[in-house]
Amino acid sequence: MTADSSLASSDKSLAEFIEVGKTLAGSADLSYCFDLDQPLKAREMKRLLLLALLVASGAAQAGVPLLNATCPGKIEVHADEGGPIYINGKEGKLKKFNENYFEAKASGVTISLSINPDGSPSVSYTGRNRANGICQVKAQGS
Repeated sequence: MTADSSLASSDKSLAEFIEVGKTLAGSADLSYCFDLDQPLKAREMKRLLLLALLVASGAAQAGVPLLNATCPGKIEVHADEGGPIYINGKEGKLKKFNENYFEAKASGVTISLSINPDGSPSVSYTGRNRANGICQVKAQGS
């Protein structure tokens, strides 16, 4: 394989990668980022890497599911898909620990929301004076 055929092969691979990126990015025009008539330059390689990271991070996003739950002590929980989480009608301060675990705090109550491997939610609470317990999920979105 000659240097010229190697460059042509890498340009073809880049063009295929850009097409996949366009599909995943909603058919955005990315041609301004890359000049396929020239060998890859360090700046274009950085753009390609950034594009790949952005596409990958968008595909892996998971979040708070839509659900309603009731906890002991007359605590009502409502979560909108993607957040926020409401505790007795008040929006809680949401903290994301990882893709499967979130906590929301409001009015002295902490709601813990974990997403099980099968995708089902588990909700628990911690309140004032060490009150705590498991909440009953009443309804959840898909």
